[in-house]
Amino acid sequence: MVRKSGCLGNDMCPKGKFYLGNGNILLVGEAAGFLNAFGEGISCALSTGLFAAEAISKGIKSRDNALALYTELTKQERRQTKASWRLGAKIAGRDLMPI
Repeated sequence: MVRKSGCLGNDMCPKGKFYLGNGNILLVGEAAGFLNAFGEGISCALSTGLFAAEAISKGIKSRDNALALYTELTKQERRQTKASWRLGAKIAGRDLMPI
C-alpha cells in the first residue's frame, strides 16, 4: 500500500495577513491567520474565539458591526502573532516561510 500525507499551509501568519471575516462571519484561530511561529495555535484559537463571541454579543446588544468590534478586540493578538514570527525568524536566522 502506498500512502501519501501532507499539510496545507499558508503564509498568513508570518506575513501578518489576517482575514478576520466578512459580513456576519467571523474567523478565529489559524483560519483567520493566528498561529504562533513555534507551532502552537490552540491559545490563539481560544483567545480569538472568545473575542469573536464578545464581539457578537456586544454587536447584538448595541447593533454595532460585530466584525468591526472583533477587529478592535484582536488588535493586541495580531501584534503578538507578528512579533512571534519576527522572533522565530531571528532565532532561525532565516525567513520562516520562503517562497
